[in-house]
Amino acid sequence: MPADAARAGSVEKAVRALGALLLVAYPACVYFALGRVSVRPLSVGLAVLVTMSLVLRIQGKKREHALVMARIPLSIGALLLVGAWCDDRRFVLALPVLTNIVLLAQFGSSLGSIPVAERFARAQEDDLSPAQIAYCRAVTIVWCAFFVLNGGVTAALALFAPVKVWAAYAGGLSYALVGLVAAVEYGTRTLRFGKSAAAVRARQMTRAFFTPQTSPDPKVRRFEPRPRDGTPGSFDVHVPANLAYFEGHFNGHAILPGVVQVEVLVARQIAITWPELGRIRRVTRLRFKRPIRPGDDLVLQITRPDRERVDFDVRCGTERCSSGTLHFEV
Repeated sequence: MPADAARAGSVEKAVRALGALLLVAYPACVYFALGRVSVRPLSVGLAVLVTMSLVLRIQGKKREHALVMARIPLSIGALLLVGAWCDDRRFVLALPVLTNIVLLAQFGSSLGSIPVAERFARAQEDDLSPAQIAYCRAVTIVWCAFFVLNGGVTAALALFAPVKVWAAYAGGLSYALVGLVAAVEYGTRTLRFGKSAAAVRARQMTRAFFTPQTSPDPKVRRFEPRPRDGTPGSFDVHVPANLAYFEGHFNGHAILPGVVQVEVLVARQIAITWPELGRIRRVTRLRFKRPIRPGDDLVLQITRPDRERVDFDVRCGTERCSSGTLHFEV
């Protein structure tokens, strides 16, 4: 890994750790500081710290990504500066309330399309049953209610209770309640749905791949890209209808798993084309646009824009099936 990339990764991890530490320790810091420092310099100091953290995080990021990342920190900084201008400690105490408002907005707005809980679930399991989808919506609603109650209690304590009580709740009890709600949800989900269907399918695919085939129609265990004449980095790929990876994915509607596309179709061909590349560090800009089905004829295009990065594009006719970028150790 190049020194610049390693250094950038270390800085990003340090900034994330600092942000998490600031969020957790914020109530305690405010409690101890308010008795020793006036509101105005405390608010300005916290605003400067938030701004410095933001600047470090958005360095090297694309403009559109930086704007999204800057919304919450800029809101916090503005709130703290208003508190400094008004010399009112309530603005300093409002940060945990703002956190709950932001989370409520994110979870609540998702109910109009795909609930947040369902997005997390689909990251682990592609196909969800109607009961699981309904459960994910209910879980998202429960979290919305929690953010309303938690934010309301925190706001009431900031307005009417001693700072000691506010700090004890915002810096301790509220996090314990988050853990309790998460634990109850996990237990309920396990009792209702048992083991993940994704894990069951993974075991089925593993057995299908490694178990010797004795049926008259044995499963094909690999598919080979063929170079296209006169087009560097471009390959024709036929997907056999009896490919083993289709086993159990899904019954009655076979599609090629995304992990197979990346690891078997793309990564193996990259290793053959550029054997000097090391192991994959990460995958970015991964997109799955169209399912790959039995019998499809594909075109795989791989390009290497720099020494440690390879872009790929898989198409079926004019339709893009998948695309992304693989980052390698060199």
